[in-house]
Amino acid sequence: MTDKKSQINRVKHPLQRTILVGSVVFMVLLCLCLFIIFNFVFSKALYQRYNTQMADVLQYVYDRIDPDDLEYCIVNSKADYNYEAFQVFIHDVVDNLGVYYVYIVVPNEEKTKVLHIVSATSNKAVEDAKYDMLINMEMDYPDDISAKYIKAISNNEVSYFESYSKRGSFYTACRPIVNSDGRTIALLCGDVDIAQIKSISKTYTYNSIIISAIIGLIFVALLQIWFRQTIIKPVKALEESASNFAASSMGEMDIRELDFVMPKMNEHNEIYSLGESIVRMSENMKNYVIDIKDAEARATGAKQKADAMSYLAYKDSLTQVKNKAAFETACDAINKEIGGKIAEFSVLMVDLNNLKHINDTYGHQKGDIYITGSCKIICRVFSHCPVFRVGGDEFVAILKGESYDEREALFVKLLDEFKKSFKDSDREPWERFFAAAGMADYIPGKDKNIESVFQRADNMMYKNKAQLKKTYKIV
Repeated sequence: MTDKKSQINRVKHPLQRTILVGSVVFMVLLCLCLFIIFNFVFSKALYQRYNTQMADVLQYVYDRIDPDDLEYCIVNSKADYNYEAFQVFIHDVVDNLGVYYVYIVVPNEEKTKVLHIVSATSNKAVEDAKYDMLINMEMDYPDDISAKYIKAISNNEVSYFESYSKRGSFYTACRPIVNSDGRTIALLCGDVDIAQIKSISKTYTYNSIIISAIIGLIFVALLQIWFRQTIIKPVKALEESASNFAASSMGEMDIRELDFVMPKMNEHNEIYSLGESIVRMSENMKNYVIDIKDAEARATGAKQKADAMSYLAYKDSLTQVKNKAAFETACDAINKEIGGKIAEFSVLMVDLNNLKHINDTYGHQKGDIYITGSCKIICRVFSHCPVFRVGGDEFVAILKGESYDEREALFVKLLDEFKKSFKDSDREPWERFFAAAGMADYIPGKDKNIESVFQRADNMMYKNKAQLKKTYKIV
């Protein structure tokens, strides 16, 4: 019983492991989605916060600017008292309000150069070896960054853009400076280090993911416990009962004593309903098998009789080889092989010589001896081929496999056996067996059915008979 049960259980489907793997994969995908969402949402919110902060800083600085005095300094490339005081002021701004740079520039629309008017460098920038620019100091900028400054100075509101150059990677806010005549004379700018923004964003996102992962792991653990109690245990109990039932059914016990034992489980879920269905199914199967066995017992006798009748229907009563009906059935099978392009065979046609003379001279009883003796020679030479008696003195063999590969040698051997028997003058006339034979191969693409191969073999047989008549006395 144990061996049979182990054979039934040799393939395992670990449901609990599948659920665990599925839950873990779900949590990994969830964390990945959360990372993408949190990173996008928080980055967007963080940039909006920096936009507000930078706008406030620029407004605070803008309120301390005297545009006309600043224009005087730009035109004359000269720093007066107000210019120096303003530079001290913006130094305090960058050191106390978390800004990397605050500066004023005049972009040149015809060149890639930007004219620096005044700037204040934060302590962090000084640590990075970046210093204040001198008044009206021209700086080369990449084309894309210069274009951003030019676009910003033409706006009437604060503009924001990211810039990447040898100076570093910055998030820049710009606001045009307008003099008392309403003309735009310069561009007030503030920079924040992009690395600082991204660092804050990543820290927040990673913390969110860690918290989500911890919650997810707790959820997976609780889900596993719930699955184990409500699904895994009942399913394993059903599996155990089913295995016992299957192992018992493989034995020699009376089928009427075979019962499926329903395990104990919660009666208020679908698994219990499944168990009840299995019980009903096992009872139906048992009753069905009992009915089948009873019907099988009744049918056995009839089948044996039918088999015997079928055997006799396809057997020649005199020679005990297959008869013409069996040959027609074999022809149908070979025609299907030809249609499926898998046929490879030869047809042997044998016609007994002198049978009419034996019957007329010595009687039909001796003629039957002549027929059976000739048939034995054919069956002995072609021992691996089906042999058919298709007429009173005609036999056919279908050569396949090994016999097909050796057909030429076997054909020669058959003719030699008949010649040897016929030449033995010590035998009685009805024991001097002799026959003409012809053989033809199936030719793919030419022969559409076995009948055409049979016809060629029959023609070859008649040619052989004609040759034998020239040499031997046959009728």
